[in-house]
Order: sequence, then C-alpha cells, then structure tokens
Amino acid sequence: MSQGWEAVAPQFLEFVHGGDPAFDWHSDAFFELVGDDAGDVLDAGCGEGRLARKLAEAGHPTVAVDASPTLVSHARSADPAGTYDVADVTALPFPDASFDTVVSFMVLQDVERHELALQEAARVLRAGGALCLAIAHPLSSAGDWASDALDADFVVEDYCGTFARERPLAERTVTQYHRPIADYLRALAAAGLQLDALRELSTRRRAPGRIPIFLDLRARKSGGDR
Repeated sequence: MSQGWEAVAPQFLEFVHGGDPAFDWHSDAFFELVGDDAGDVLDAGCGEGRLARKLAEAGHPTVAVDASPTLVSHARSADPAGTYDVADVTALPFPDASFDTVVSFMVLQDVERHELALQEAARVLRAGGALCLAIAHPLSSAGDWASDALDADFVVEDYCGTFARERPLAERTVTQYHRPIADYLRALAAAGLQLDALRELSTRRRAPGRIPIFLDLRARKSGGDR
C-alpha cells in the first residue's frame, strides 16, 4: 500500500489541488456520522490531510497517519500545528484503546487486507468508541459507465465477486479492490465492531439519484457508555 500511493502521490496532489467537488459534500455528510462528541480522533489513511484539518477545525483533537511519506509531508506543511505520521493502516503504531473515534475516509477500497485494517481500528479504539468509514460504494466498483455521456447507463460486471481493478489517476492508475458489502460487514463483526449506522450516497452529476457512489458506515466497539 505504501509503495502504491507513494508512487502516485504527485498525481493525487494534483487531483486534490485541481478541485475535488465530491469531497466537500461527501465529507459534510460523513461528519454527521462522526458527530460532535467524537473525543480523541485517529484519521487512519489521511492522505494529504484535508479531512484531518477539517476535523481539527471542528474542535476534534486529531492524530493522522498515512502510508505515503510524500502525502504526510504535504499534510505537515499545510498544518504545522497538526500531528501527522507515516504508518500503514494495517499496522497502527499506537497502544490498545488509544482513541475514542477512528475515521477511515475513502481508504479501505484501496487496501488489499481490509480485514487487518478493521482489526487494527478496533484494537486502538476505547470501549464504546466508534469507527466511521467511507468507501467507494461496492456497486460503483462492480462495474462502469457504458460511455462518457452524462446520461450513460451504468453496467454492473460482477457485484458478488472479489477482485482488484485499476482505476485512472491522471496518467497513472491506482489499484482498487472490489468486495461486496457483506464482506465489509463480516470483517467488522470479526473485529468486534457492531454496525449502528449506514448511509448510501448517490451520484449527483451522472444519473443523479440513481447509482450509489459512496457508502458510509459507523460501527462501535462494545463496552463503555458512549
């Protein structure tokens, strides 16, 4: 994962700085799951730090990690007062029960061993804490648009399977892992996390309201009074 995203870090930064309109409305919706009482937050897979900065602006004490040294360096430059470290989400460098909330925003579809990432998130959560995650909706990763036309049909190729596919990022590609929703739910349960919220966010530009593009989930670790 580190090698993959480090290799395309310049292209990702160019994409972010060139404007990513979906981030604004998606992150606003995602914050409804995070809530106002998130406590100490870990942003696992922070990229260049834009979500961590938004969390800090909302008053949440936040520590952020990413596997790409280039993206972490950019995050530190953009937010010198923040805490950003290089780490893989499948091997977090924190003791057990370190955080009240773990956020994973548009990360797990890029992680081959997603179940390890969920186990690590559960490990560093305190009892009663919440994992809030956003992923590319598995329906959207199961197929593609029939053409570039705004009114094109969306063709589902294989929803129930699990597979890797390359997605374009400028002149490069990134590897995305498709898996059905049930795979994520099983991995959450195996990690000791209980689902308590689910949101499906639909496309806005293409076939608005017809095809889900993002899936946001919140799951809690048992115990505590949160």
